[in-house]
Amino acid sequence: MNHIIANVKKVVPMLSLAAFDGHIALLAANGLFTIPLAPVHGLSALAGPAALFTAMTLSGTSKEKIVAGLIAGVIATLAIILAALAGDKMHLFFNMRILKIAGGLAILTISLMIFGLKIPSKTPLVMMMGGFMISMIWRTQ
Repeated sequence: MNHIIANVKKVVPMLSLAAFDGHIALLAANGLFTIPLAPVHGLSALAGPAALFTAMTLSGTSKEKIVAGLIAGVIATLAIILAALAGDKMHLFFNMRILKIAGGLAILTISLMIFGLKIPSKTPLVMMMGGFMISMIWRTQ
């Protein structure tokens, strides 16, 4: 049982990363997360290379790995469904134009950090939080 819980804790963050990084919510907010495109988004969101690699490195017997994978898959699927539902209602609370600009600036900042510029590591997070606050203040009615 300890192997199963430890394995679930390893795999769930990787499988549900799409729910927490915002890309599922943005797809839903822009109307792109639809039933005909669900297999495409499911494969890109749930079965990413990092998740598959993490699943390969699990410890325990084959039965424990299978059970851990099933539990992690269910939890990640629920997280992605909740993110899609939240994303579908985002336009009611946020100005999406401002959020797109803030997200673009955060990605640009991350790119500059990777490029080697000395930028504090919390800058992209601060930019996104500022974008969320500004977009709530100037939301479209």
